[in-house]
Amino acid sequence: MEFFLPNLKTDRLVLRMLSANDTFDMFEYARDYEICKYVTWNAHESVEDSMAYLNLVEERYKNGEYFDWGVTLKETGKLVGTCGFVNTNKTDSRGEIGYVLSRTYWGKGLMTEAVRRVCSHGFEFMELNRIEARVFPENTRSQDVLKKIGFCYEGTLRQQQLIKGKYQDLMMFSMLKNEFR
Repeated sequence: MEFFLPNLKTDRLVLRMLSANDTFDMFEYARDYEICKYVTWNAHESVEDSMAYLNLVEERYKNGEYFDWGVTLKETGKLVGTCGFVNTNKTDSRGEIGYVLSRTYWGKGLMTEAVRRVCSHGFEFMELNRIEARVFPENTRSQDVLKKIGFCYEGTLRQQQLIKGKYQDLMMFSMLKNEFR
């Protein structure tokens, strides 16, 4: 059976499965070092880096193990980021959300829209009870997105993950199903 990730819509966005057709749009934002300061992966150095990532995503889709949507503008179809679950734990009904957005579109409320919609899908259709997000302490924009949606700050996980050769502190935010509005 082929895995299928449903399209999710908001007022301004369509969240859909990623494909090789997104290579150039992804490279446009994934090469930005300003964005990559706050994610676990390195900036894409070439179009081939973006293509390799999208090939990996397609393989994960086929295996039914990947829940990441491409964030596209409803008017144009342009890919401007990704949003989805970087991991899920079915036993505990828990998922961790992750997202990235082209710097061109920062400050317009697009990621707040996308994260809210993905959380809605997670609680309603994936039957999650808890959604978590881990955020770099200096990534205040991402913290603001989570707070607008109603995530609670739980504390800082000291040197929680080795990222790009450095043990990184990560702030833990969460939302429970009964808190989602």
